[in-house]
Parts: sequence; C-alpha cells; structure tokens
Amino acid sequence: MWKVVWAALLLLATVCVQRGYAKGAQRLGHVSVVIVGGTGDLAKKYLWQGFFQLYANQVSSGYSFSFYGVGLSPKNKATPILFEVLKGVVCPRELSVERCALVKEQFLRLAEYRQLKTSEDYQALGKHLTEHLTQEGIVEAGRLFYLSVPAFAYADIAERISDSCRPTDGAWLRVVLEKPFGHDFSSAQLLSSQLGTSLKDDEMYRIDHYLGKQVM
Repeated sequence: MWKVVWAALLLLATVCVQRGYAKGAQRLGHVSVVIVGGTGDLAKKYLWQGFFQLYANQVSSGYSFSFYGVGLSPKNKATPILFEVLKGVVCPRELSVERCALVKEQFLRLAEYRQLKTSEDYQALGKHLTEHLTQEGIVEAGRLFYLSVPAFAYADIAERISDSCRPTDGAWLRVVLEKPFGHDFSSAQLLSSQLGTSLKDDEMYRIDHYLGKQVM
C-alpha cells in the first residue's frame, strides 16, 4: 500500500508546483501540510514516510514547507508519539549518510503536533498558519490537508477547514480524502453533496488506498 500512498503524494506535489508556477508567482512560496489524524495507524505506517520523501525530493526546489500532525488527542500526549514516528522515517537511497541526517533533522524541526477538536482549535490553526507567514515574510503557495480519518467525519472537517483555515489570496487549497465514501451509492452521493458545500471540486483529491491491497 505504501507505494500507492507515496505515488499519490508525489503526484500532489507535482500538481501543486505546476499550479503555483502557472499563476506566475515571482517566488515559489510556502506550503503548509496538515495531516488530520496525524498519529493514527495510516499516518504512522505510511503517510509521514511519504511526506518525508516528498520533502527530501523538494528540499531544493525553491519551496519551503511546514508539517502539522493534528488530531483529537491533547498535545502533551500526542507529541511524543508523533516524534517517535518522525525519527523512524527512512531516507531515499540516493542520499548520502551525511545528507540524510541533515534532511531528517530539518524535517523534524519543521513538524509539530496540534490538537484539532473544536471550532476554536481550527480558528487557532488558521491564525497560526497565516501569522507564521507574516512573521517570516514568506509568500504562501498553498495549504494541503490530508484527512486520514473515517469518512463520516469528512463533511464536518471540510466545513471547518473552509471556515477557518483557507489560505491567503492567490494561494491554493488541497484537501485529500480517503475513499471509499459511505456504505452505498446513496450515502456516497450525500457525502459528496455535503463536501461540495464547503469545497470546490478542484480543491478535493480522492484517493482509494485499497487499490494497493492484494486480493486475498
């Protein structure tokens, strides 16, 4: 399964780069990556490794990055879990030992955990993402939210992202959704309709990671 997730993340990175370049930005800017469910099973096994690979391949691209693992757990409980996962990421084969150590150190400095449970938490995250850019004097390229959570939570999370965490003018928003949606055709239609009230179609990326599973 990890190959499918990895390929999807790299595809997203390519699309984001092309979108930012096409808009004629003078500077490539900053990308904020938010994994909702950042200490869950899928994130621990596959997503952080995939995003580290993305970062290692893009580190000299002209973009800057920050990474956030977010979830329902309090920060003091989840932060040690997250950083144990991050310390275990594996470098691409082409990196030397010295370069690997440097890139991993940079990645850990760029990552943090935040609790994301209430409307106030979403507002605080949106404010933090904007203030970070202002303080550093960085142009924003976009924000990528990966929803590694059950599908029944998608609509509520999408609404809160739209209300409180949209990027600055001119920057893009991407929300990655794990499929399958719902439990039948009707429930899938309903969920799609609910998501459409908060997100534009080109802001949503639907990934079915079960395509990477072997048939038993």
